[in-house]
Amino acid sequence: MSNLLSSRPGGDSLPLPRHRSRIAVLAGTAGFLGLAVWGAFAPQSPANLSRAERLLAQSAEAATTRLGVKNVRIAMDGQKAVLTGTVPNPEIKAALLKAVMTSTPAPLGAGGEISGGVTRITDRVEILGANAPWHAVRQRFGALELSGPAPDARAERLVHDHAEDVFPGFARPVSAKVEARIEADSGPSGPAQAWPAAAQAGISALSHLSEAEFVLIDGRAALEGCAPDSAALEKARLAAAGTPAPFAVAFSVENEEILGEYAPTLCLRPGVAQCNEAFAAVLRGQKSRFDVNSAALPNPDPRFLQQLGAFARRCARFSVTVAGHTDNRGTPEDNLALAERRAGSMRDYLIAAGLRPERLSIAGLGAAQPKCSNDTPEGQACNRRVEIAFEAAPS
Repeated sequence: MSNLLSSRPGGDSLPLPRHRSRIAVLAGTAGFLGLAVWGAFAPQSPANLSRAERLLAQSAEAATTRLGVKNVRIAMDGQKAVLTGTVPNPEIKAALLKAVMTSTPAPLGAGGEISGGVTRITDRVEILGANAPWHAVRQRFGALELSGPAPDARAERLVHDHAEDVFPGFARPVSAKVEARIEADSGPSGPAQAWPAAAQAGISALSHLSEAEFVLIDGRAALEGCAPDSAALEKARLAAAGTPAPFAVAFSVENEEILGEYAPTLCLRPGVAQCNEAFAAVLRGQKSRFDVNSAALPNPDPRFLQQLGAFARRCARFSVTVAGHTDNRGTPEDNLALAERRAGSMRDYLIAAGLRPERLSIAGLGAAQPKCSNDTPEGQACNRRVEIAFEAAPS
């Protein structure tokens, strides 16, 4: 070591060999260039920071354009890229993130603290896939609310213009998402082309209803809720019928005059408790019970059957158990069999009213659970009955 570096009396080092001198010069030059490049992007002043962010954003946007991604916005926070928006599938999202991270042009390189490129990404990009519904909701006799992605900016504008015409005072969503989500079947008659007219038809239908929701997803549409009377119900039906192909509309709207006092709780997405309460009330008010030794449904006034059917349709997404009961006359075996037949009669009626058969089960309880005393003819008539219980279906 002493022959490589020795000291003169004055304390100076001996001259470096020639090849080491060249290395030192090259290192100094590289260091100067590096500092010059970093100086252009380092946040030494607001002007430099703004210029750096603008250049990085432009490069990242160019990379997304080359991928064909149109619905993702890029904002720079220093060297961090903040991405918001949507893409149709995970593969495109992965390619997008990689493209932004490697978008910085030469001589800065593709990311990295020293190179001065994009170093981090805040990922707020959603994958839409096939489950991105668009909702139009009218709260009880209230304003219209829209949410969810539209196919593009033009479609959203057309729908918002229509909403302003139909619902005076409609407030356009402040940060509405405009996403190109309908990729498949996008020919002249595909969902993307029919979407604006379908959404407009749904909004027109909602204008006749007291409380309801219209949903568009892929090639399907659904309208559910309540109309204040039969005339409004028919107007909503005609408006919904204007939904163009390929959208097939599932129409589930009830007349509030039939639902009666339970309309406010049953119109829009009722819960299990609301359904059980409504059914208990309508069955409690039933004046006519089953005849002795009969499983045929009683013949009450038409309004009872109308209410029963309307309640059943509003609660159709839940599982239902229909339990049949008898008075205490007859043998236990005969009463169990008769009670099961009574439950079966009510099950058949509910299926005809719109409940799905796979959601329905029956039980014959015989005389085991009397509701009234069996000591009088009136009490026995009270016990010849059916009861209906809803529960949430297993997920």
